[in-house]
Amino acid sequence: MIASSKSDDECATALSIPTELQSLTERVVRRTRLWPNEKRDVRAELESHFREGLIDLLQHGMSLEQCVKVLREEFGDEAIVAQLIRRGKKRGRPMIWKMFKWGLVSFVSLVCVTGAYAAWLTWGKPSPSVDYIAKLNEPVLAIPEDQRAWPLLREAVLNFKTIPTELDAVYKKTGHLPYPGEEGWDQAVEWVRMNESIIPMVQEAVERPHYGYIYGNVEHYRFMSEYAARRQANQGMEDYEQELAKAQDDATVGKIQSLISIKLPSLADFRSIARMSVLDSRIKANDRQLTEAWNSLDVGYGLGTKLLDGFTIIEQLVGVAIMSLETKEMRSFLYEHGDQLTDSDWKTVLSSRIMTFPVEKIQPRLDGERMFFEDTVQFVFTDNGHGNGHIIPEAFLAFSSGTNTQKQDDSPVNFLSVAALHADRKETLRKFNELWDQTEALRSLPLYDPQRAEAFRPIEDLAAHPVLNKRYAMIALMAPNLNRADESFRIAAMHHQATQAVIALLRYRQDHKQYPGSLQELAPQYLPSIPLDIYSGNPLIYRVDESGQFTLYSIWRDFADDGGSSEMHIPPGSDMKMPKDMVYWPVEKEN
Repeated sequence: MIASSKSDDECATALSIPTELQSLTERVVRRTRLWPNEKRDVRAELESHFREGLIDLLQHGMSLEQCVKVLREEFGDEAIVAQLIRRGKKRGRPMIWKMFKWGLVSFVSLVCVTGAYAAWLTWGKPSPSVDYIAKLNEPVLAIPEDQRAWPLLREAVLNFKTIPTELDAVYKKTGHLPYPGEEGWDQAVEWVRMNESIIPMVQEAVERPHYGYIYGNVEHYRFMSEYAARRQANQGMEDYEQELAKAQDDATVGKIQSLISIKLPSLADFRSIARMSVLDSRIKANDRQLTEAWNSLDVGYGLGTKLLDGFTIIEQLVGVAIMSLETKEMRSFLYEHGDQLTDSDWKTVLSSRIMTFPVEKIQPRLDGERMFFEDTVQFVFTDNGHGNGHIIPEAFLAFSSGTNTQKQDDSPVNFLSVAALHADRKETLRKFNELWDQTEALRSLPLYDPQRAEAFRPIEDLAAHPVLNKRYAMIALMAPNLNRADESFRIAAMHHQATQAVIALLRYRQDHKQYPGSLQELAPQYLPSIPLDIYSGNPLIYRVDESGQFTLYSIWRDFADDGGSSEMHIPPGSDMKMPKDMVYWPVEKEN
């Protein structure tokens, strides 16, 4: 009876769990890391478990201390128990809660990863390692200054008086420079007199063997500053002064500048000087100074040939434009005054650059275009030290906005899409070189080869592709279409040879009192080689009519022989007006 009473007392005591088991319960509950309501349930379940265990063990005659010890030992590792309880509770949660939780976790993870990726991209900075400007200038700086044309051309440009407004208006209205007695002639004479020191200065410059222009150094920016000051362009002068200060600073601290930052303000004046040489020739010819008139054209032609040595394609294109202008005027001069030339005059003609300059040199130098791309890449991509790296979206978007007439979308979405989709640095360069080689192989074909029309197709296809135009956005943006530029060089070479042929034909008539029956009769005594029509691959078309006069022409860009017609038309597939044939002789005066 007493034992039974004692057992009942201890069972009653078990209703209030001993401190050690309460402490264990709290530690397990804390380790479960559940929501508050779930922790309450776990606490209640554990307390119930311990209470039932105490009652059961006490009824088997154990003391309270022994019961607590047994329950503690049977309970096991509290960390493992807490983990199992947590898993069980999580599995028991509603499906909608699980979906919400994983959605939230995924969203937060995506935001964190995207943020970290964007931060990584934002912190990425270019580390250019090749100073292409210094590399470009190195061979030029090795040439003694007295063998470089640029120092004299620099002074000519700085002292050159630009075309007067009235004369420029006449030129734009008529489309050609005035002849004696035409509207604008008096202004033309005055303009040439204002610049009477320029032609001799340019003549001395073009006698030197090297062009010798130095790009992007402190002297380059000093020239631009002086150029702006001479033109009294106040705002422009401020800009150039800032660039001069920047260039001086860069030169001091050794910063690398990009090729794309180079400006060439002298090119516009070179074209104007070439036009002035044409007017100077017309003035002298009008005064019967025929040798001097031809010399003026020879100086202009020499200026064009010097620009062929320029590093940039724009310099070279200005050069061939000047050469084409001068050869056209040379043929006009010969048509007007050929019968009046003395032996001394002819000696000047035959020793001039049109007869001595190798036609093989009239071709583009395109290594610079590759270098421009490589240089731009190192300012738009990071460098991991092994020739690779990722694109810097901020740099790319800034660059693309500066090179396109339409501003690029610089939204965060576009920022990340550029980075996510664009090829890395090494792959971008590899693809550019691959496309360059493809286009170069096709571009080297004759103009009349149908395959040549496909020369730019690889780059056009890339730019039109919905994925590749993003993966290779730098290439789609920068790869130049050099088909027309290449054609301009070929045209200039044909003009050069056609003018040589005209001179040879006139000399042949002087010796034989008639023109030859074919161009083949001119070689090799009067002409080193027979000029070919770049649009047919055959010799230029040459005919002598019943009166003994000859016609010399190219079938031109429509690839059709129109009988030597210079009538203007728009050929099928083109939107540009052009002559049916390029007629070199007889020369029609511009209207």
